[in-house]
Amino acid sequence: MTTMKNALTALGVASLLALTSLGAAPALADEVDPGGAAATQQQAEAATAPPAYSPAPIEAPAGDAAPESGRAAAAAPDPAPSPDPQPEPDAKAAPDPASKPAPDAPRDGPSASPSSSPSATPSGSPSEPPREGRPPTAPRGLSGAYSVDEAGQAHVTVTWKAPADLGVTGSNGDPEGGQGRSSFLFQVSLTSGPGSPQTVTLEADEAWNDSPEEPLSWTRVFDVPATAGASWTVAVDASNDGGQTTGPAATTTVSSAPAPRAPSAPTAVVGVYGLDEDGDAHVGVTWRAPADLGVTAASDDPEGGQGRSSFLFRVTLVSGPGAPQTMTFDADEVWGDSPSGPLSWSRGFDVPVSPGETWSVAVEASNDSGQSWGPAASTTVVSPLVGESEVDVAITSATASGHHSPTVSVSWSASGTERVGSWIVVVANVDATTLGEVVVAATRVPAAARTVTLHGGESLTELGLTVGGKPLPNDARLVVVVVAEGPDLEALGASAPVLVTTPSSTPPPPAAPSGSSTGGVTATVSGSTITARVPSAKPGEWVYGYAFSSPIGLGWAQVTNAGTASWSLAGAGLANGAHQLAVLADDGSVLGSSAFSVGVAPAAANDAATRAQLASTGADPTAPLGAAALLVLGGCALVALRRARSARKQT
Repeated sequence: MTTMKNALTALGVASLLALTSLGAAPALADEVDPGGAAATQQQAEAATAPPAYSPAPIEAPAGDAAPESGRAAAAAPDPAPSPDPQPEPDAKAAPDPASKPAPDAPRDGPSASPSSSPSATPSGSPSEPPREGRPPTAPRGLSGAYSVDEAGQAHVTVTWKAPADLGVTGSNGDPEGGQGRSSFLFQVSLTSGPGSPQTVTLEADEAWNDSPEEPLSWTRVFDVPATAGASWTVAVDASNDGGQTTGPAATTTVSSAPAPRAPSAPTAVVGVYGLDEDGDAHVGVTWRAPADLGVTAASDDPEGGQGRSSFLFRVTLVSGPGAPQTMTFDADEVWGDSPSGPLSWSRGFDVPVSPGETWSVAVEASNDSGQSWGPAASTTVVSPLVGESEVDVAITSATASGHHSPTVSVSWSASGTERVGSWIVVVANVDATTLGEVVVAATRVPAAARTVTLHGGESLTELGLTVGGKPLPNDARLVVVVVAEGPDLEALGASAPVLVTTPSSTPPPPAAPSGSSTGGVTATVSGSTITARVPSAKPGEWVYGYAFSSPIGLGWAQVTNAGTASWSLAGAGLANGAHQLAVLADDGSVLGSSAFSVGVAPAAANDAATRAQLASTGADPTAPLGAAALLVLGGCALVALRRARSARKQT
C-alpha cells in the first residue's frame, strides 16, 4: 500500500487528493447528478466497501482514454478512508451504472489526468498573476538635531516617518495589509561630518505595531565627537523586500552651534571733557554697539532677542587725573526692542578740574555676563587751557536768527595773537540726548578773521574723526566757543562759552497791516491759492505769510525766479470778503503787505485748531538740560582740536 501511495504521489495523484479534500469532488458530483442521488449512493457504498484505486489511468500512455472507473474514483473518493490496508480491487471493475460523466468533462488525453489539469484552484476562484515588485518611496518628515549629554558625549538624533508609498513586493502586494512588515527595513546613514560614516539597518516592524495607517515615526541616534560649528549629512532609505532593493533616500543636514565668540569692539566711540553749571569737571564718552555681537551658548545671535540681558559694556577711565575708574552695566538698559537700530550709550566720569590734561577711555563688550570680553575701543579726551591760555579770547557777540533756516553769527576779540594761525568756531547743542549729537557745526577760519556766521552743516575732520555737519535746530539752546590755534594746530587758548537760543520755526505775527499795499507787495487769489509778488525778496529765499484780520499763519513759501510766492488758503477758514496778506522774511521782519478778497470761502477743517497751531511761537525756557549739560562751559569745542594736538605731539 505504501509503495502504491508513493507511485501515485510521484505522478500527481496527491494533488488530486488534496483538491478533493477542499471540495472539488463534491462539486463534480453535483454536475453529474444535480439531485445528489449519485453522490448519496456512492457515499453509502463507500461506507461498506474499501476505496477503489485504479492505477490504470495513471500508467496509460498519453492520448489513451482513461476508464470510467478512474474518473469516478477521481470525482468521488471516500472522504474518510479506512486506516486498515485493503486489497486492491480489480482494475477493470465495471463502473456504477448510475454514475454518468459531466457533459463537458474531458474524456481522453492528458487533460483528463490529474497531473496535467489546468484547474488547480477551487471551482469559481479566478487565477491571479504575480504582481511586479516596486520599492517604497523616500521616508517622510526627516529631521535631525545635535545635542551634548551631561557626560559630554555628542549625538546626532534622526527622526522620520513611513514613506507615502510603501511599494509592492512579490509575496505581498501591500505591506499595509498586515503581511511582510517584518521584511520592511530602514537604512539610516551618517554620510558626512565628524564621526562619519556610520550606517544602521532596522526593521520597520519595531515601531509599526498593528496600525500602519497612523503617522508613526522612527528615531535613531548616532554618537559623534563634540564639535562646535560642524555639520552632518544624514540619509534614510526604505526597503520592502528585506534589503534586496531600496527606494530613494531622504536626506537632511544637522548642524552644531558655532563656538562661543566674544563681540567685536564697540563703534563710534567719542569722548569729551567739560564743566557743568556747578563748576564740576566730567569726562563723558558715547559709543554704539559692536558690528559683530559674537556668539553665546544660549543664543547664536543676541539680536534675535535672547541673551541681551547678559550683554554688558565695561567703560574704563584708563589714565588721566581721577583715573582709574570703571563702570559696568547692561546693554539692555538702552537696547529696548530694536537692537538693529543706531542706538548709542553714554557714560560720564567725575574728574578734577584740570585744564590742558589728557584722559584715555576704553569701552569693551561682553555677551556672556562678563565671563569674557571682546577687544576694547579707545579714545582720548583733552581739556581746554582755561586760565593758562597763551591767547586770551572773548566772544563779543553771539546771535541766532532765522525762523526757517537758523544761523548763528559770532564775533570775538583776542590778545596775544602773534602765533595764531587760525581760529576754530564750534556750535554745540546743550539739549542733545547723547554726546555723539552734541557738536552741531564746526568751522576753521583764517587768523585775521574776527567774525563768522554758521548756517549749519559745517564740519571738521581731524585724525579720521568728523564733528559737526548737522543743521542748526529751531528752538534750541546752543553753546558757542572760539579756539585759537597755533602754527602746528596746537591750542593756544579758548573763549568762555556763550549760550544762544535759536528762533522758533514760526515767526510771531506782526501788527495787522492797513491800506491796500506796502513794500510793493501785490496779491491775487485763484481758486484756493493766493500768489504774491514780493519785490524785496530774492529768488530762493523763504518767506512766511500771515492772513488778517485775525492773524492766520499760511506757512513758508520759497520765492520763485519770477519773484512770487504762493500759499494755499484751504483750511485757513477765511470768510468771504476783504483780507490782508503780510509777508515776512526769514528773520521775522515784514517785507510788505497787500489787500486781497475771497469770493467763496475755502473749506476749513477745525478752524480753531488750525489757528492755534499756526499762531504758536516761542520756546520753553524751562526745558531741562540734557546729557550735554556738562559742555556748557566749552569742553565740546576741543574734541577735534585736541586730537590734532595729540597727533602733533606724537610726531
